Amino acid sequence: MELPVLKELKLTGSLRYDSYGQVDKKNVSYDINNKPLAAGKLGEEVAKATYKLAFQYTPSQQVMVRGSYGTGFKAPTMNNIADPLKNAGSSEFFACPIQKAGDPRTLYCKPGASEYGLLTNGNPATGAGALKAEESKQASVGIRIEPSNSLSIGLDLWDVKLENQIKTLSQDHLFTHPDLADKYISIYYDPIQKSNVLVATQSPVNLASSHYRGIDWDSTFRTATPLGKFMLNWTGTYMLKAEKDVPGSGVEKSIGRFDSYNDVTFRVITKLVFSLKSSEKLSNSLTVNYRTGYHDKPITAAGAVVREVRADGSIGDPVALQRDVKEYVTLDYQLKANYVKNLTVTAGVKNLLNQDPPFSVRNSGGGNQVGYDGRYADPLGRQFYLVAGYKF
Repeated sequence: MELPVLKELKLTGSLRYDSYGQVDKKNVSYDINNKPLAAGKLGEEVAKATYKLAFQYTPSQQVMVRGSYGTGFKAPTMNNIADPLKNAGSSEFFACPIQKAGDPRTLYCKPGASEYGLLTNGNPATGAGALKAEESKQASVGIRIEPSNSLSIGLDLWDVKLENQIKTLSQDHLFTHPDLADKYISIYYDPIQKSNVLVATQSPVNLASSHYRGIDWDSTFRTATPLGKFMLNWTGTYMLKAEKDVPGSGVEKSIGRFDSYNDVTFRVITKLVFSLKSSEKLSNSLTVNYRTGYHDKPITAAGAVVREVRADGSIGDPVALQRDVKEYVTLDYQLKANYVKNLTVTAGVKNLLNQDPPFSVRNSGGGNQVGYDGRYADPLGRQFYLVAGYKF
């Protein structure tokens, strides 16, 4: 719905209603003890009305002020509820979390810090233990200024709050909180190893509330040059807040550091694009990608990953380590040509300067990725590509 209150002011609003029934499971599955789980209705019905209100105020052709406020709703997926038990590989390195005398699970503990098995499945609970829908509240206010046809600058402050987030318990939670370990770590017969092993089962739960806030910017400058039409575009995000209120851990802040889910929120992520359009048939661009550094995954002495090297060269006891991952900057170049009618050829180079990923001590859990964090940096180095497109 759009309401033109004044010539310079426009209001909009929308309303939505969602309703989801229970998951109707048709097949039989099996639990961690290989016992059959009957088919039937799983989870609970969830329903919610959400809305959004927005305004746009344009006092002149050069200035526009905008803002919005809304709510959101996301129901649990069928996989969240009815996903069967699956092998999820190995954990990171942890000391055995089962320490109770006489507990049969201690027989399968490994010495020191070791990897253990991971399983995943859905959360089929009904009633009080059933998954709730995620809910959110988001707001933004911003301004766009265009003092001339050559320059456009936009700035937006945004804020997002999430409740009842559906997440699996992190490995850090399962292996370092005795009450969670007692509930979610069990003995499992591994059909591959053909023996009993100790595993942690990760199931979706309504775990945390989160709060994020940041500033987005988008600026463009255009001008004519003897070589063609030049354009400079600068976009980015500056994070002001990134917090999770996790039961058992309290409020975790992740800007420039790892949280218990091994996630990092970068203080700044930005992109600068220089473009030159020499003619209607030829253009090229150079892109600078940048993200700030952060505190690396902390290493504890209990993990026995890093050891002291004594003055005589001998290896000493395990030590704790906290280091920083440096900022990451890469350059990309692209050329686009259209000299043949309906045929466009695009060639380019990713990571033009062959920049290595910044060193990180975090691994991927199974030990297959060491020395860099593949979620945030590309290990492939300089890459060339050539794409042709023809319109009929």
